[in-house]
Amino acid sequence: MKGSTIGMLVGVGAGVVGVGLVGSALSDIQTAAAKQPQAPQALTVSTSAKVKEVAGGALILGGIGLLLASAVKALSTGPRENPELEEPAAEEKTSDIQSLLFSKKAGWTVAKAKAWARSHKMKYGDVDETEQQVHLRQEDPEEFARFATKPFGRGIQARLGFYA
Repeated sequence: MKGSTIGMLVGVGAGVVGVGLVGSALSDIQTAAAKQPQAPQALTVSTSAKVKEVAGGALILGGIGLLLASAVKALSTGPRENPELEEPAAEEKTSDIQSLLFSKKAGWTVAKAKAWARSHKMKYGDVDETEQQVHLRQEDPEEFARFATKPFGRGIQARLGFYA
């Protein structure tokens, strides 16, 4: 039997117990009325209070049954996964930083660029130097289909590589 079916049976069972309690209370009230015919008004007030009390208990039991049914169903279906919260696998990425470009006009040297990359947990071993920039390769350019360069910090640009 599936967990959701068991949960529904538990919920229905709790509801039946609640209805049984209301029926039992009404039976008790009828017995009390037969024993005390001289005080019908007092009996009506106590009867009303007793029915409300028992009906409230029945509602609570029914609610507990529904909560149990929901919990059993949730446990039987297992954890729900949200693919939007998961990090994409490497083959699913659409882009990555191919290279960091440090401007010499802004005061960057090979040593400063490497220190910055190291402190930001970036790769700093593969260095290309031109007249105007220090390039720190992050990924092989052959892996990418196209590129775009974006500002990345003071005197720093990131060359983005797009996989497709």
